[in-house]
Amino acid sequence: MKKIYALIILILLIVSVPFFQGCATEPISFKIENSLSQDKLAYYNDSFDKLREDLWEKAGFTYSQAQVRQFKAADLTIENGVLRVETKTGGFSKGGLVSKYKLRGDFDVQVDCHMDILVG
Repeated sequence: MKKIYALIILILLIVSVPFFQGCATEPISFKIENSLSQDKLAYYNDSFDKLREDLWEKAGFTYSQAQVRQFKAADLTIENGVLRVETKTGGFSKGGLVSKYKLRGDFDVQVDCHMDILVG
């Protein structure tokens, strides 16, 4: 009886191999439609060597009136291609950048981040 079950499982595996064979190995081809040329796309590639006010706007969002009353905007500086956000003490402080452009579609964004939290 065990031999029959083993034979049935073996036959099922052999029969199912063609169905799953190409799943992970088939190349996916992407067709980009309505894209800008490479020289125009380069305009939006920010190396953060300086604050590009044509691409970014400084921002510090608050969520309550208590935060607004105690708000101190963080200092934004760029050093060696890195945006540095330094918050202030003695109130609610936060800051960052907001894109001046609306991004639509399904895509991934990668951001490298490092935090120094000073206890004092």
